[in-house]
Order: sequence, then C-alpha cells, then structure tokens
Amino acid sequence: MGVWELAEQRLPMAGRIISGLLPTCLLFGYVAVTGGWRPTALVAALLALASAFVALSTIIVAIVKRWSLPMRDVLWQMERGEEVRPEARELARKLALAVPYRSAVGSVLTWGLVYPPVIAAGIRVAGEVPPPELVMAGLLVGPLTGVVALLSYDILLRPVFAALFEGEDPGRYRSGWMLSVRGRVMVSVIFVGPYWFTMAMVLLGQELARGRSPEELLPLLGYLLLVSVFLTAVFAVLIRHSLSRPLERLASGIEFVQAGRLDVRLPIESSDRLGQLAYQYNHMAEGLDERRLLEEAMARYTSPELAASAKRGTAALGVHRQHLVVLFSDVRFFTTMAERLTPEALVDSLNRYFARMVAAVTEEGGSVNKFIGDGLMALFGAPNELAHPERAAIRAGQRMLLALEAFNAEQRHRELPEFAIGIGITSGDAVVGSIGSEDRMEYTAIGDVVNTAARLEGLTKEVGVGILIDGATAAAVEGYLTCTPRGVLPVKGKEAAVPVFAPGDAFAVQEKGSLST
Repeated sequence: MGVWELAEQRLPMAGRIISGLLPTCLLFGYVAVTGGWRPTALVAALLALASAFVALSTIIVAIVKRWSLPMRDVLWQMERGEEVRPEARELARKLALAVPYRSAVGSVLTWGLVYPPVIAAGIRVAGEVPPPELVMAGLLVGPLTGVVALLSYDILLRPVFAALFEGEDPGRYRSGWMLSVRGRVMVSVIFVGPYWFTMAMVLLGQELARGRSPEELLPLLGYLLLVSVFLTAVFAVLIRHSLSRPLERLASGIEFVQAGRLDVRLPIESSDRLGQLAYQYNHMAEGLDERRLLEEAMARYTSPELAASAKRGTAALGVHRQHLVVLFSDVRFFTTMAERLTPEALVDSLNRYFARMVAAVTEEGGSVNKFIGDGLMALFGAPNELAHPERAAIRAGQRMLLALEAFNAEQRHRELPEFAIGIGITSGDAVVGSIGSEDRMEYTAIGDVVNTAARLEGLTKEVGVGILIDGATAAAVEGYLTCTPRGVLPVKGKEAAVPVFAPGDAFAVQEKGSLST
C-alpha cells in the first residue's frame, strides 16, 4: 500500500473521530450528568448534530481530496520512480505542512460557530428552549478539538512528510504561524491545565447559579475529574508521539553512528526543530559515510600508514631527506607469461600474487609505495618509523619468497604458469614526501637508493639468488644476520661497481634468540 493510500484511509477516519465522536461525547456527557435537558430536547439535539455532521464532513472530505490532488500526484510519481517537477514537489510539501493547521481551524470554527446553532435549532424544533450552556459548549469543545486535531494530524501525516521531505531541509518551508516544539508543549499544558480548569470552574459556577446544592454537583465534579484524566492521557500520548519518538529515533541514530553504522537515515517528519535535527543528522551521517569510503579507497590505493598520516595531516607527508630502506621486486619473464594468458587470467593472477606480497611487507612494518606493472616497491622507515628497517626489509623479502611458494602451489592447482621473482634491497638517504603537481600528488621516495634497489633486483637472475642486498644494508645487519658476499658487480647507472650480498635466513636466526628488532 502506498503512502497516499495509507493517508487516505487514516485521515478521514481520524477526522470523524476527532471532530465528531470526541466532542460529541464530551458535550452530551456533560448534559447527562447535569440533567438539564429533557429527553425530547436531547434526542432532537443529537439528530440535528448528526445530520449536520454527516453533511458537513462529507463536504469537507470532498474539498480536502480536491485540494490535496497535487500532493497525491507527487507521491504517486515518487512511488513509480517518475521524475517530479520541482515546483510540483514544492507545492506538495507546503500543502502537507498546512493540513494539520487547516484541520485545527476547521474544528474550532465548526464547533464554535456551526454546531451550537444547529443543536439549538434542533431543540427548538422539538418545542424546547435551547439551554444557555450551548455557548459554553462551543467555548469548551471547539478549541479543545482544534488542538487535538492539530497534534493528531501532525502525527498521522508523518509518512507523507517523510516521503516528501527525504533529503530536504524542512526548515526553509517553515512559516511563523506554525507551532514549534516548545509551542506544542505549551499548548498541550495549557489545555490540560489552565484552560480546562477555567472551563470547569465556569461550568460549576453556572450550576451553582441555578441553585444546585453541593451534593447535586457531585456527578458533575466526577465527570469533570474523569474528563481531566482522559484529556491528560490523550495529550500525553500525542506529545509522546509528537516529541518523544523523534527524540528516541535521533538517539538511536547517534548510537548507530557510534557503532559504525553510517547507512542509517532518519525520516524527516516535521518542519520544526526536530525535523531539522533529523535532516542535520542525515547530512552528518552522509558526510561521515563519504569520509569512510574515501578513507577505504585511500587505504586501497596507498598504504594504511600513508592514509593514516594523510588523515592526521602529520609531517610525514612533507618533503624531507631521511634514511630509509627500499625493497624492489619484479616478476621474471612476465612479458612471455602475459602472452600465454588471457587478460582476465593475467589480472587475476597478479591480484592474488600482489595480495600475498603486500601482506608479507606489511607484516614486517613496511609500506608498499607503488606497483610498477608486475613490480613492487616498498619502503621501510617511511612513512612510519622502524627501529631496525634493514632487518625488517630482509625479513619481508624472505616472507615474500615463502608466500611465493604458496602462490605457485595455487597456480599449479589452477593449471596456470608459476611466477619467479627477484628482490633487491638497499639502504641509504633519499628524498621522501609528497611530490607532484597541485592537481595530483604522490607520496614516494627519490634518490640513488631507489635506483640501486631496482638494479639489484635485476642482478638476482645473474647471481642465481632470490634476494640481493647492498653493502650498506649488510653492514646494518652485521651481528644479527650472516650475509654472504656475492661479488662486486657493475650496476647500470653507477660508475663504480657495487658489492652485493645474499642474506642468510633471518627467521632461523630469530628462532635461536638472536638480537631482536
């Protein structure tokens, strides 16, 4: 059932109860306890009131349906997913906000100006004289019915409000004549307290003026007390639905945010401060959700450490010179392998391979700086500091070789070609930081240490080992790990040959209780 169909069922029924049954019971209950009307006058009054109510309510319902057509059409278009013209949506929102107030004014006018003369005319037809309390009936029942209608329609129309004001600030549609949250509380308190008390005193004074004894007023006192309790309960329920439930929903929304549930949105069900709070909550949750998605995307396209530094705005992103260790790895014979695989199989293999390699690097505190085709460049000591970056880099490289064995077993199971990699590790000073243009920046390291790591990776094929390190790295792990010299080899781009070493098993050393990192 659509929102409008639900409203069409609720509103006429609620209107007849609020503007018909409730005030009629209050009025004729008073008549019953005072015994001021003869049976013929009472029957004539009820018949006249019922006839007027049926005729007037039928006319009002027809007028309201006609008047609400723009609101109905917009809701139907929204439910069918059709595009709604902005001016039509604006009109529907204004009409929805006006319904409770127009209903309240209608109830006040009918019970204050229309129904008392109708009841009096019915009594005259029966040959009786209309009693003076009809004037008091209008003063008592009219405003009371209007306030109940205002609060009730405000609650009943909330599904319509929520549909029309989704994602929109309701505050800009608010007018000065609309009741605020404070206004609704004050009106409810006034009608439960001072107004009803004043009307009760007037009714009692009127009966005393007729010569009634205090004992004869006991039924009226009981009736007034009963109505007071009933009105207190009615207004308590209305205030709870009007104020407490939106506040409870807002509190629940805040709990969802605290729990990390940023996809929850609150319905905007009024144009007062509570409706604006719901809109502001939704706007806040959307902003937090966008921020979370941005952080997740940044964490995927950069290292977690770099994402955390960018989030904090720390100096780690500034350009500076520092000591660090660079690890460079590459897949051997990748071009030949790429020719044998479909693009989909190639990308899938690379993604699974890199997932294992990245895990090996991050487990030792390193940061994967970039992927270069089938190559990987990782930094140790930047952006997060490490006590012994050279040791961490060597352990990470050996973890990568162990992870490669597991990856190749998976490749064999899938009947796909195995990977072979080489790893070069160097240490020294480099320029580190965010480098690029104003439009696009990249956190990276620049210096001879980076170029040398890439060259050492290429030399692993000639030497026949999985990992090669330079002399500076070997010196840094002296006493912790045995490194085997593998010669002094020429490196492309450097005038002097570079002494290279093959590191021993760092995990075997660690198990023997050697120096910790």
